[in-house]
Amino acid sequence: MSGKKNIKNRLSKLIDWCTANKNYVLVLLCLLDHAFLFLWFLLVPHIVINSILNLVSVFIYSEILLLKKYDSPAAVSVIYWEILAYAFITEIILGSALGFHLYIIVLLEVAVVFYLTSFDYKTHLLFELFGIFILVILYPIQKFTAVFFSLQRKMIEPYTDFLYNFNMIVVVFAIVIVAFIFGQEIRKTNRELDYRATHDQLTDMYNRTHMYTCIAERSDSDNLIMLMSDIDDFKKKNDTYGHLAGDYILKQVARMIMERTDKKCVPIRWGGEEFMFILFN
Repeated sequence: MSGKKNIKNRLSKLIDWCTANKNYVLVLLCLLDHAFLFLWFLLVPHIVINSILNLVSVFIYSEILLLKKYDSPAAVSVIYWEILAYAFITEIILGSALGFHLYIIVLLEVAVVFYLTSFDYKTHLLFELFGIFILVILYPIQKFTAVFFSLQRKMIEPYTDFLYNFNMIVVVFAIVIVAFIFGQEIRKTNRELDYRATHDQLTDMYNRTHMYTCIAERSDSDNLIMLMSDIDDFKKKNDTYGHLAGDYILKQVARMIMERTDKKCVPIRWGGEEFMFILFN
């Protein structure tokens, strides 16, 4: 039982880490993808230019990781242009049958433009429109350039299915990760909003909103007792020693109250130095 709990805790920590470092995860995935393609293209004759392209990409992502700039808007812009340029050039050289255009359709339009940038709406729209423009012109251009790269396309033809399936797996895997991280952030944000809506900001005690909800959830047959209390001479202390001292007193009193109440008692900060206690039978 403890072993399953440890695995669950480690998995939860890993998920939280990936969510908090989503840009780092994206850069690392891109680096691994290009490192694999660099080594793979080295094994195919007459496809040296694609090995060079992947080597350049490996260098770009390595620099971003080494400089720890993966969270900056500039780094996200570099990722955008790198994916766009790499997919565009590779499609021109090797054709569309290998599926490198999928990187533009999915990774740019969904992962980078809508999720992983901190840019404003106009920049989002500009990036998206430019990506769509590249997709529109890509097919006729790669058809036109087929005669110039006929040797490369002939050499890569036996590996068409492998590369297409590989690119499809990479794209689907990236989308699953992005969707999962996005869902985690939504759930985290909802939890934070729910906490702020039901807790007092200063003392972290429940507030009036939680009190109303707590009472509304009880049936008429439930017995409950409501008590009110306050801090004696709080205004005098607040005026004498200042509001910071008053806040300190409120937080300390709230902490002691929460430490000394059980599940049958719901302590609530009513307002100012006043506290309410709801006791259920």
